[in-house]
Amino acid sequence: MTSLYEFAKQVNVLVVFFLIYGLTVSMISSAIVSFIRWCGKKWKVYKENRKAASKSND
Repeated sequence: MTSLYEFAKQVNVLVVFFLIYGLTVSMISSAIVSFIRWCGKKWKVYKENRKAASKSND
């Protein structure tokens, strides 16, 4: 019975480790994707402003 208890304890530790690891990877990847989208939006606005400025100068 104690060997089964020890095995269950090890499985529990592994499950908790992989859950924490998965959540961490998910959060990091989500932050990176959000940053890339934010940069894309800023770049689009910058290009539109630059195009509008060049049209007004012509």
